[in-house]
Amino acid sequence: MSPKVISTAQAENVCKIGQGNQCCSYLILDGDGWGCAKNSHFSPMINQRRLEGTMTAMSDNCSGPPDFTPNQQT
Repeated sequence: MSPKVISTAQAENVCKIGQGNQCCSYLILDGDGWGCAKNSHFSPMINQRRLEGTMTAMSDNCSGPPDFTPNQQT
């Protein structure tokens, strides 16, 4: 599954861009704009970095595509 494009509003409000460790680990930026890499071919690499603690964005803020239902912490 390829990353899914999301709106800037969702990147700010649900993914919490710019909010340090509150930012979702699966938020990405590519040529199409903001995207969600949850359940994509990027997920294993992101999950490994989360386990290692080698990234700043450490949250998992929603169910991911296709519904993007916010988790309770969001």
